[in-house]
Amino acid sequence: MFCLSAIGLGWAEYEANSGGPTNLKEAEFIARFGLGLDLYLLESVALQASSSYVLPTGDLEDLSYVSVVVGLQYRFGVP
Repeated sequence: MFCLSAIGLGWAEYEANSGGPTNLKEAEFIARFGLGLDLYLLESVALQASSSYVLPTGDLEDLSYVSVVVGLQYRFGVP
């Protein structure tokens, strides 16, 4: 099991195609928190599952989301 936390910079750019002239161009700090699990089936093959929550700040605070990842991992060069 692994934990993930990060701080970074998020950039959003949006232009509305219908209606009024709604344009958005913003850069704000974001935080990301998550958990994951790697389950090894063989020495170099693993199943991976993780989920993280992205929390923007400032003008981008309405753009938060949850990311879910499920995958198969192969590690090259494992003895």
